[in-house]
Amino acid sequence: MGVKVTLEVRSVTGRIRYYPTGENAKPVFDLIKKKTLSELEVEALKALGCEIERIKKD
Repeated sequence: MGVKVTLEVRSVTGRIRYYPTGENAKPVFDLIKKKTLSELEVEALKALGCEIERIKKD
């Protein structure tokens, strides 16, 4: 298994947004250079071997 990345899932203006949280959020921010990730970026992290945990924001 790779590095575990926790993503907070929120619906903003009808669009799904992924916000990195937790101990590995900073390296993701440094890599992506923005606060939210698209589904394509989430899939790219998976392809690199990251374990993705999604947390639904109420």
